[in-house]
Amino acid sequence: FAQTQAEAQGTGGFNSGNTALKQEESTSFSAGLLFNADWYDWLSPFSISVDYFNIEIDDIIANLGRGTSLNECYVNSGGAYDASSPFCQSIVRYEAGTAQVGAMRELNSQTQNLGSFKTSGIDVMASYTFDLNNFPVTRNISGNWGTLVASVNYQHLDEYKQSPLAGADLVESAGMTGLSKNKAQVDLLYRRDALTVSWQTQIIGKSCFDSLDTCSDYLTEGRIGLKTFSDLQVRYAVTDKATVFAGVDNIFDEYVYIAQGLGQPTGWTTEPAIYCLLYTSP
Repeated sequence: FAQTQAEAQGTGGFNSGNTALKQEESTSFSAGLLFNADWYDWLSPFSISVDYFNIEIDDIIANLGRGTSLNECYVNSGGAYDASSPFCQSIVRYEAGTAQVGAMRELNSQTQNLGSFKTSGIDVMASYTFDLNNFPVTRNISGNWGTLVASVNYQHLDEYKQSPLAGADLVESAGMTGLSKNKAQVDLLYRRDALTVSWQTQIIGKSCFDSLDTCSDYLTEGRIGLKTFSDLQVRYAVTDKATVFAGVDNIFDEYVYIAQGLGQPTGWTTEPAIYCLLYTSP
């Protein structure tokens, strides 16, 4: 099956609901530990938590992609058209007696119970608040020296599997760009009266842009190594109701170059998912 240029560029369609939808089914397990030694003065500003999550979702409700309908109706079916197939039912053609008989008129997308999703991993969060007025150097000096809060968030993504269609095999995505197996975020927040200064550094582990099957530590094509991105922001409360602020994102101007031909849109030499924050489990 090959679309004509007119079909590829000019075919519209409707997005519709589905009265036959079933509810999604989810199974989740999480366990965590929290440590905060408030019985020691020097440890009381410190806290650390470790959490494990394991989430499975079946019968995910989503719109069936138009490209998926075409592929499943004509390509993955071995070329045999099945009028009862939900994929083929999304395709509407011009009827006999019209000038464009047989050409695609509409390619609709209906909400359906599609595939499954499974993810698991570990989150670690730690923070410490420094009261700069109690430092040996500043303790005997009058004035407010402010506070400094240092925090670290780390995530290890053990698995992130999805099946695009009901009954299809789960496909692993942990380790792909945007879903690096290891990510961390370091934050420094300084406060003194009306002044607030924040520094944030994202540390994103190596990932595969093209395919997990072809990505290797020994090949540079399709593999992105460990990257760091830092942001700076300064805020000042002029009054109770007015605050001025200025900031710089990606202060060191880090750029991840990706050669053309690895799946990104035409003209792109990078991928926005590379710069994403920590993955948030659903």
